Amino acid sequence: MGDNSEMHLCAGGVVLRENPEGEPDVLLIKVKRGDGRIEWLLPKGHIENDETEEDAAKREIKEETGIESCELKSHGEIGYISYSFTTDLSEQAEKTVRFFLFSLPESSAPLEMNERQLEEGIVKADFFSKGKAGMLLSFEAYRKLAERGFSEFERRSG
Repeated sequence: MGDNSEMHLCAGGVVLRENPEGEPDVLLIKVKRGDGRIEWLLPKGHIENDETEEDAAKREIKEETGIESCELKSHGEIGYISYSFTTDLSEQAEKTVRFFLFSLPESSAPLEMNERQLEEGIVKADFFSKGKAGMLLSFEAYRKLAERGFSEFERRSG
């Protein structure tokens, strides 16, 4: 990382919910970028003020999907990803995102998009099976984090 790069610290969640068949599904968001690209991601965002990383992950999940943090049961940090990107001002920046594993009760309410989510380009949030999530997720790093979440779920259930 050069002297001109800025560092972004973020947090996100791998949120699992048991489906009616007793199998885990993972929460994904569908984001439409300004250039028209569609990406399927795990919910994440910047850490604000004096938030802990886990609290930031819970807040971002609520902001991006509508799921209340009181519904989320935490299972601790599951991993992180780091990458470089170009900002809107054509400057190089680095981002590190710490991900936490959460579970939701099976009976959690359906997800509905609100105006704020739509303004941020989030057009859908929903739960998907392991196979479907693996096909949808736009980046390998996200697929690995989701896989780690599914493995942990199966380990705890087995």
